[in-house]
Amino acid sequence: MICALDLLHKALSTGLIHAVKILKEIGTSQSISSFELEITTWVTAYYTYSEIENYHNVRASESRDNLDMLRRLNLERSNESGMQIVQKSEDLIFDSAQFVFDTLHEEVSKGVLIPRVRNHLELNVVDLQINMDNHHDLVKVLSMRNSSHDCASKLQGMHLSDKDWLIDWMSKRLDEMNILKMKSIIDAD
Repeated sequence: MICALDLLHKALSTGLIHAVKILKEIGTSQSISSFELEITTWVTAYYTYSEIENYHNVRASESRDNLDMLRRLNLERSNESGMQIVQKSEDLIFDSAQFVFDTLHEEVSKGVLIPRVRNHLELNVVDLQINMDNHHDLVKVLSMRNSSHDCASKLQGMHLSDKDWLIDWMSKRLDEMNILKMKSIIDAD
């Protein structure tokens, strides 16, 4: 079974790597607007990831096996369910993205990016990447034994305002094999 969530995670990861490349080229071949657009687009794609994540039934995964897995990963808290841990993890992603925007808007004046601020922005993007990867790993662990996480078929029926936009965005960030997998998921009816 093809997991649309895995494909979108790969594209999101590549998108953040691309954002750092843009950041390093600001002043030579890129502008601060290009970086801001890349991060804004990334957040939009992350919302799609979040919608697909719901089809993994992570929020309903409270089985003993999953709680044992959380304990082994040292993620179990005595008063928190798997759902609460996933929500906190997702909140970290949004907080990290907000830090990028806050730094951008507070520290960059008139399009001038000084090295110290560039380093802070890069650090914030790396933090966002780490939080995204950790969150994806958590989702995969919690949905591992859930046989009803067929997000590929759910994506077909999902209302995405513009599936063409998603395919275009992903096609710039995935290798050819993964692009074909994603197109087959979205185009299948």
